[in-house]
Amino acid sequence: VTQSFADMIAAISQLSPAFDPANPALALESLQQKHAQLLTVSNKMAANYADWKKARASRDEGYRELKDRTKRIKSSVMSQYGAHSTAYSLIKNLSV
Repeated sequence: VTQSFADMIAAISQLSPAFDPANPALALESLQQKHAQLLTVSNKMAANYADWKKARASRDEGYRELKDRTKRIKSSVMSQYGAHSTAYSLIKNLSV
């Protein structure tokens, strides 16, 4: 997106003397400022995405560990108290 916007600004700058929009938001200087803002936001987004991806991987690993721990506890309770015990009936439908 940023490259397409930069290409559009380059094309407009070639028409610079003839390009005189009535709307000041479409002026070449205004478009260049918007492009700079877009680049800043895009770079921040890329950095935030990398941090988010690391955090999500850590969270997923935590859930895998929790799921494994839950399975081991359920199996342990079933083997110690039996499949029809009160203790096992309380946790048998627990899922993560």
